[in-house]
Amino acid sequence: MMRRFDRLVPLFYSALSFVVLLPFSAQIGRALPGPRVDTFQNLWNFWWVKKAITELGRTPFYTMDLLHPWGADLSFHTLSLANTIWAVPFGHLSPVTLLGLALFLAFPLAAWGMYLLAMELTNHRGAAFLAGFAYAFFPHHLDQIYSHLNLTSHQFLPFYLLALIRLVRAPSIKQVIIASVFLAIQTYACWTYMMHALILSSLVVLILGGRRRGLSGPARPGQTGQLRRPSGPGETPTPALESAGPEPGKGEDPGSPSPEAHWPSSQDEGRGESGASPSRAHLFAMYVRHIGLFLILIAPILLPALAARGESGAFQYKTIRPNHSASIETIVSPSVFHPVFGERVRAGNPDYEHLPRGATAYLGFAMVALAVLGLVMREKPGAPPNDGAPARGFTRFERRFFFVMGTGFLILALGPKLQFSIGEETGVPLPYAILQQIPVLRFLRVPNRFLIPAILFLAPLVAAGFAALWRRSGLAPRAGAVALAAVLVFEYCPPPISTMPWGTPAWTDRLLARKHTGAVLDVPLFLGSQATIYMWYQTLHERPLVSGYVSIPPPTFGKIREEGEFFEWITEKGKDLRLGPPPAMDPRARFAALGIGDIVLHKDFDANETRHAPPGMTWPEESDGGQWYWKYTTVTGSIPHNRMQQYRRVLEEWCGAPYYEDDRVALFAVE
Repeated sequence: MMRRFDRLVPLFYSALSFVVLLPFSAQIGRALPGPRVDTFQNLWNFWWVKKAITELGRTPFYTMDLLHPWGADLSFHTLSLANTIWAVPFGHLSPVTLLGLALFLAFPLAAWGMYLLAMELTNHRGAAFLAGFAYAFFPHHLDQIYSHLNLTSHQFLPFYLLALIRLVRAPSIKQVIIASVFLAIQTYACWTYMMHALILSSLVVLILGGRRRGLSGPARPGQTGQLRRPSGPGETPTPALESAGPEPGKGEDPGSPSPEAHWPSSQDEGRGESGASPSRAHLFAMYVRHIGLFLILIAPILLPALAARGESGAFQYKTIRPNHSASIETIVSPSVFHPVFGERVRAGNPDYEHLPRGATAYLGFAMVALAVLGLVMREKPGAPPNDGAPARGFTRFERRFFFVMGTGFLILALGPKLQFSIGEETGVPLPYAILQQIPVLRFLRVPNRFLIPAILFLAPLVAAGFAALWRRSGLAPRAGAVALAAVLVFEYCPPPISTMPWGTPAWTDRLLARKHTGAVLDVPLFLGSQATIYMWYQTLHERPLVSGYVSIPPPTFGKIREEGEFFEWITEKGKDLRLGPPPAMDPRARFAALGIGDIVLHKDFDANETRHAPPGMTWPEESDGGQWYWKYTTVTGSIPHNRMQQYRRVLEEWCGAPYYEDDRVALFAVE
């Protein structure tokens, strides 16, 4: 019965994710959360990876479809290949559908991975299920669904940590392979979480692994320290520890296996017949093999990144913006989007409404309480596991280690200087300031992203706290466990996920009908993240773009600026006609030299216009519980009316009257 439950856990989490993510989960293929600028970029990623692999037959790490005619290096771009590559066989589906599926699947997979990890440590299904909920529906994770596919995709971290713990407990080639595969998949999903995983893995092996190797081995006097092998096919292994040590309730935690007892994982190839644990040297050798295999698996993305590292600026020192760090206030204050507390939080601190997506850092008081209980509480002596099988074990030292790791990552999420409230720095330096001085770790850039590895280590302690309460005799402890679990669910309860209906503007069909192969020049010519909306349009008209946005701007990004005498009249902050006319030149010849075939004047960016939604889309109601506190102009930027009129005058002088125009755009032909 219990094993059947384990097999159904992914389905249970999928159903739970469907409910929590409503109405988005019911609109996959027709709507997406947001949008933010990264939403448009993520759509482009699905389109480009499919085109590069299936149509061009090459890797997707360089494109001529952006920053045309110079092209763009995508080695450090957030392609999130773990999501975009699996979608290639389903290329008949739209990028909107593929992105929606990828965002949705991140939640049940994250919950399932944490369930397996918590089961390994506590052997309590109810506690493990709660830990999976806490990890997957952590408010910071839900916040990322509106912007960042790569940062939403941390579902492989608990699988990796589980494999790592099994590798520490019983080093074997099998666990080396499993750990390497999951770390590689997580790297293909998000570079940031790969850096986090390498930090945590080194500490797990050095500290937790070193401790187990030091305490394991030959039994102390009075204890055998070995496992009694099952005598029949239906019997589970049980410890043959003879108590010559402290009585239950004294000394070691009776609710956890003694550190002298090495609880094996499913495969125990690393130990000999005597049951003695392998040495530290053997464990570290296995870890080196793990890192070596991992590097081989990520070579297709690592080698291009190493080749481009000198010019990309990915590892340059950058000043950390205050709103990219967590603060004491954001950690203890519920999300501004919480259906009950959100309005009060916004009223108490209006600045919260202007925080970027991903700034939510609320841990929840029930989660902290359960984690602390998991750290300090001892299970009642003799309380059996809930299914009669012996637990693999969550020793007191391991629980302390998980707590220190969780709080350590939480401190890193606070950034280089302590803030009681966002923007109110105390001047007190924090450990993240040290990371800023390490070149390879400068790539991390945003401190609050350390919240995910923090919850990765705290969620198993939530399971340990729940299990410790549940296994105590009497009604009161179990009632307390249920009450804390209910409070945790309430604190993590999100509002309905606001969505943006997706459509196709008519003018992109007109560009397709032209059957021209030249590049498209979008005006205003954005030179920043606002250009991501043009990248979404590109997935529809499939023509190269003069503009574009890459996560880490490549060297060719400056080529547009070198064309200043030509482009400065149509950029978002270019020259004003009142300062003089455009230079005398043959614009059509210059357009031809740059391979430009069509120019699109986006009238939607006129500040005098009342329309705020991109073509083919409609905004939800403004009264949606404060969810839509920002407007489309914060995504793309609005352009003063006189500047938009300037664009039109310049384009008509260069290209003549538009060959197509509606209330959204005007299309100009270069040839």
